[in-house]
Amino acid sequence: PEGEERRQLLARKIDLLSEQLPDPPGGTRGVKSGSAIFPWIVGHEQAALDLSESLQDAGFLVPAIRYPTVAKGSARLRITVTAAHDNAQIRALCEALTRLSP
Repeated sequence: PEGEERRQLLARKIDLLSEQLPDPPGGTRGVKSGSAIFPWIVGHEQAALDLSESLQDAGFLVPAIRYPTVAKGSARLRITVTAAHDNAQIRALCEALTRLSP
């Protein structure tokens, strides 16, 4: 029962992030799969690195994924939500992405 409760909690966190997450600079957020991992496409490798660093300075650990892991020009942030994140943290991340994105 505890595992099912955490799965349901995670599903609610995924839904909240899906609703709150702004569109990335290129307009392509990635496939909405219901996964706890959200690829937020930035495009240029350096822009993804810079945004990742700015988010880290703001208190968020959101790694940049870039070539050769993904195709050149399709660098992205790997946003991961867990059941342990609270709603305020998710909203704060989305606000930071809006504020810090190029």
